[in-house]
Amino acid sequence: MKLNIRKAMEDLTVSVLIGGGEVCRNKESIIFSYHPSKEQYLKQYISINDLSLYVRIDRKSQECSVMFNSYNSQILSKWNENKESFVNANISQDILYLFIILFGKRQLEGILINCQESIVTNRSISYFIHKLIGVLAIPNPKTLKILDVPNLLLSAINKEIGLSECVEIANYLNESEKKYITRAINGAERQWRSYEMA
Repeated sequence: MKLNIRKAMEDLTVSVLIGGGEVCRNKESIIFSYHPSKEQYLKQYISINDLSLYVRIDRKSQECSVMFNSYNSQILSKWNENKESFVNANISQDILYLFIILFGKRQLEGILINCQESIVTNRSISYFIHKLIGVLAIPNPKTLKILDVPNLLLSAINKEIGLSECVEIANYLNESEKKYITRAINGAERQWRSYEMA
């Protein structure tokens, strides 16, 4: 989904910070590792939002650097003051979906998301995932876990977050969850047709 440069940079910066990105003062950037399956999405996000001056991808090391700049300088100073109050004041639905997409990994029981080492911060993130997205996220030190992947996707579709983002979330579905989603969509189509005929 295309955003203005400021919003795209702010969303990415906050997502990377809550995802455990490392603030490197000597390199004037926030660095995070990404899974190879996320590279295409990252490239697309950077390209579509005109962030190539501010975000670098190192394919060899599978690291991404978000440079300090005028769009994210206030975010960084507020983050350094107090992470917990920062999360409570700066989290949005778009940031949470981006965070889940960039830092989530599919595991047997759901999505495991790397995040901050602070359980207090993770509880706040978990609260906002439930409040803004509508799915339960279980906080742990360094991770969050989302068990209800089908409802995460349905929420993303209902909230119209963007096709690329919905596709990335759909990639987390296992085979039985894909069948569940297919049945839900087919049921909705049948219900829609019955309303049209009435």
